[in-house]
Amino acid sequence: MVKCKVASARFSPAIENGRAVSSNVTFEITVPYDSLVEQCMSLPPNFVGTVIDTSLKLALPKSRILLFYTDTTEDTAITIGFNRYLSIVDNCKGQMYDGKLLMTETDSLGHFAFRLLPRGHFSVSVQSAGYEIGQFKGYITGDTSLQCQYILRPSEKHSNDSSYAITVYGRSSYTEKKIIIAEEEKHTGFSPYLSNVIQAKAEIRRVPEGPSKMLVRSGCPFDNTYVIAGVPMLAPFHFGGHPFADIDGIMISALSDVNVTINDIAAKRIDASGCIVEADPGKINYDKCHTKGFYLKGDFSYTGVDLLAAYTAKENEKDFIQIGYSVSDDYFIKWKNKEHNSASKGNYGIGIPVSYGNLTLAGSKSIDNLRCSGFGWFAWDSYDINKATDTAARRVRDSMTYNGLSKKTKYPWGMGSVTFNTDSSNKSLTMGGARQFFGTGKQFISSVVSTRSFLNNGEITVDLDTIIHKPFVTKLTSRINHDEWYGYLVEQKNDSTIDTTFRTHGTETGLHLNTSLIKQIAHVTMELDLLASAIHYKGFNDVYGDAGVSMTYTGENYQAGIHFGRITSRPDIRGLPDSHFRRQLNHTYIGSIPLFFNYSIITKFGFTPYVRYSTNAPQLDPVKQVWNPNGSTPIIAYGADIDCRITPMSWAELTTALNLADTRRQSASNNSKTYEWNLPWTIRTSLHLKTKNDAFHIFIDYICSKGLPYYDIENQLYDALPVYRSLDLNLQFHARLSRQRHINLLECYGTLKNVRDLLGTSNVRDYYWNSNGDRRSFFLGNGRMDIGFRFGIRL
Repeated sequence: MVKCKVASARFSPAIENGRAVSSNVTFEITVPYDSLVEQCMSLPPNFVGTVIDTSLKLALPKSRILLFYTDTTEDTAITIGFNRYLSIVDNCKGQMYDGKLLMTETDSLGHFAFRLLPRGHFSVSVQSAGYEIGQFKGYITGDTSLQCQYILRPSEKHSNDSSYAITVYGRSSYTEKKIIIAEEEKHTGFSPYLSNVIQAKAEIRRVPEGPSKMLVRSGCPFDNTYVIAGVPMLAPFHFGGHPFADIDGIMISALSDVNVTINDIAAKRIDASGCIVEADPGKINYDKCHTKGFYLKGDFSYTGVDLLAAYTAKENEKDFIQIGYSVSDDYFIKWKNKEHNSASKGNYGIGIPVSYGNLTLAGSKSIDNLRCSGFGWFAWDSYDINKATDTAARRVRDSMTYNGLSKKTKYPWGMGSVTFNTDSSNKSLTMGGARQFFGTGKQFISSVVSTRSFLNNGEITVDLDTIIHKPFVTKLTSRINHDEWYGYLVEQKNDSTIDTTFRTHGTETGLHLNTSLIKQIAHVTMELDLLASAIHYKGFNDVYGDAGVSMTYTGENYQAGIHFGRITSRPDIRGLPDSHFRRQLNHTYIGSIPLFFNYSIITKFGFTPYVRYSTNAPQLDPVKQVWNPNGSTPIIAYGADIDCRITPMSWAELTTALNLADTRRQSASNNSKTYEWNLPWTIRTSLHLKTKNDAFHIFIDYICSKGLPYYDIENQLYDALPVYRSLDLNLQFHARLSRQRHINLLECYGTLKNVRDLLGTSNVRDYYWNSNGDRRSFFLGNGRMDIGFRFGIRL
């Protein structure tokens, strides 16, 4: 290129005193940096190596090599920004850059290679199934190619570095927020329900009343917040507002991972004092590798059908489009079809959950350095009110038309968002909105009480990421949201059409500013989170502020921390608050001391004591299931979350979690009252067995929990339901297929759910009172069987 430029140059000779003299000519040739790098992609790699076994010295194919630069300023020849440069070399065949790490895999002979690496010091993590994670360091010079051989030791325990992240000290965090769904399913088994994956964390407990309702550290289900592709949702599960549905059926195939925030939840979001679950749908990794062109994934079973089709651009693997579809019309096979049919007894108002569906669309496209990503999720739930033949049920059904709703049983809901960012930074702009629906219903003697609530919300988020690097790493995020909610309560009696109808409606617009200050000194990480919120209601303006502080010490095989903070929350719209009651503030103070370690066959042991105090927690009317304006009281709670994972052999894993809690309401006279969400203890145990060739897997899951409080309408007080027990069996077969084939993923499974039902016993989920005043039971589902298979096809 330079030779051609010189040859084509034209200039006049230098003349001095009428004679030609020698002269120096300076050429300045401008070449686009992107084009220059792309021209160099055919050059030999400047970092090559092999990965072998320490005992047999055998090559380890399909090992992950993750490379992280500890100082991004060492290579001064890079003038377009370090992240921008790595995003360009991401196009080199076989290597990928995710914004933090450069990644590649070893071939069948254990070889790997990186091209066009910048000069500087780096850390590398080498990961291979069945081996300990290797942490190494190296240095890339500008002149010679680096050659390395990495030797891994066989491991009798599973890696807990599921996020594949590299820290400066080569230690993984025991309190990792990210849950890689595919990795977690290796411990919990296949599931079409995201709630099962989330509840794999020891701190999160399912409510025996409904699996998708979750309790975190003595909070209630209203204290949890979900953020799907940047859009907040109250309960993004099918039948999420229905207390007696065994399924949630969220579009799990469209998700690769979720982030769960628990310990340092203070000052993250208003109204969230339990947990924050963030799901960011993006490109799905196909069978642990990035594929260009078309591919199809599917899951067929008695539970339903789940399909996902995708196309990835051949020029840029980050450009893709994905379409997902899932549906369930008859979501289980009952062992007992008539006896204990809990869903059709006593719960008349909204109807019986019968089916659900999802349609998702995700994609990403880059234009120069700008990237645009979008996600849309359209869902629907179906309830069958015609299955309830009681006179009161028919009248409630008719009242739906009276209240402006049709008799159709399908309720559509969903969300959508679009995100703009650049490949060279983590700053982003996200805009999106959602429509959400919730409903309940229950019979109390001669009355059937049902509620409907609807929420339309939109949010704009500007994430500036890191704005200051020293002396504290300072991050800044701002959000603007607008919410509109409305709902009504219908109380239906046998001898009249509609006795009582209560309606509510409200709007609010908020501005929220999050600031995080982070400082790391040796093994200690300190963080201060601040949240300022200004919310405009109709005729009112309120300003709130929260703070949270945490400190964590990470050792070689242990971790200890302390977290404390305050969260401001308001009555949830699912309890149908009016505009005035919605503004009632409840300040929750939470402190926890998580302690973790691993040793030998104990791959993880955690013990986290905590204390929780709420100044003004609202309370639902136990009959009408709407907020009681005069029922708010302080709440005090303390407890501990304990979990342990043991891997005595490479083919066996035992996981156990124990949750202990004592939660009480405080009356005006400082006397203790029953807290309606108090769950004193829960024990969960999971045994995973597999063959050495990783083909067959058996999962045995057992849950035993103290019963949830229920309101005894005869005695006008709360009492505990019987102890809840559940035993599930799951058998899986993983076919070992070559990645070069068009069909390179085939997995079959069979599940027995609620096996105890086979013995003629069922769990009481709740009670209702029939028209004669007799107490009757809701039973927690029925024993059921599910058989299915998963597949992946390259086209």
